[in-house]
Amino acid sequence: MSPQSRTHEEHGHVTWIGETELKGVKQFPVRKFRLETDGGKYSQLLEFEVTAERCGELDGLRVGEPVSVRFNLRGREWSRNAADFPKVFLSLNAWKIESTEHPEDRDERLQRKAHYDHAGLETREPLTRPRAGGKTYSDEPGDTSGSNLDERGEAFSDSDIPF
Repeated sequence: MSPQSRTHEEHGHVTWIGETELKGVKQFPVRKFRLETDGGKYSQLLEFEVTAERCGELDGLRVGEPVSVRFNLRGREWSRNAADFPKVFLSLNAWKIESTEHPEDRDERLQRKAHYDHAGLETREPLTRPRAGGKTYSDEPGDTSGSNLDERGEAFSDSDIPF
């Protein structure tokens, strides 16, 4: 099987970016991020991981940014003891992450953010999307801001703004 046949690609919006964690005895760096796929009614929430020197690549991403992710599937068996039937764990190992945001959209977003920062106002970024139970994808433990909801409590997108 050639390496090309094991490579996969997904497109979507970043919904969460984790901190770098050190794993195992050798303290190997691992960092995770989540992506909501561009699947319309049937979009999926996927969690990817990057390792070693790629952990720093996530510093340039922001929640809500549209990206293209190329990744490999990794699987391993695990069992608590020899008598148990082993479980298989899969991970999505990202090796290339590219922003698909148009440069003009990025410039406009940065200008708007600079205006809000200068005026001391709360920005409405990062973009969040509603999910069951009235929560949003940016609702991580400890985050109660709900800053990406309009006055009616509905999620909004910067692309809805007419300027």
